[in-house]
Amino acid sequence: MATYKKNYARATYDSNGAVLSTIVSIYSTSGGTVIETTLKGDHLTKSEDEIVQLALDQFYEDTYPNKAENEKITAMKKELKQSTATLDTTRKMLAQSVVKEFEYESNFEDIDAKLQFLATHLNITYPAKEDAEDEKESSGGSREATTV
Repeated sequence: MATYKKNYARATYDSNGAVLSTIVSIYSTSGGTVIETTLKGDHLTKSEDEIVQLALDQFYEDTYPNKAENEKITAMKKELKQSTATLDTTRKMLAQSVVKEFEYESNFEDIDAKLQFLATHLNITYPAKEDAEDEKESSGGSREATTV
C-alpha cells in the first residue's frame, strides 16, 4: 500500500472570516499519485497523519460513493446486531429475575398474608383484619349522617 504525505493544506473562508473548508493536497511517496480534495470544516491544526487519513477517506467516498455507503451501512448493521444481542441477553436475564420473584411472591396473596406469615414465624400476635369492621362503621356512619 502506498504511503502518502501532505503536500499542502489551506482553508477557504466565508464573508465573516470563518473557515468553511480545508483544501488538502497529498502525494504518494512511491511517486506518481497526487490527490487534492476538499474537507468540510477547519482541519489546519490537525497532524499530518490525521489530515492524510481524512483526505484519503474523502477521496474514497468521492470516488466510490456507493461502495463507501455500503461499507458504512454494513458497519452500522454489525453494531446494531451486537446491540440487539446485548439487549436480548439483558431481557432474558430480567425475565429470569422476574420469574424468580414471581415464584417467591406466589407464596403470598397480599401484604396482609405476608405480615401474618412473618408474625407466625416470629411468634407474635397479629391483629385481626379491621377492614370489615371499618367498612361497617363507615357505612353505618354515612347512613346516620344522611338521616340526620
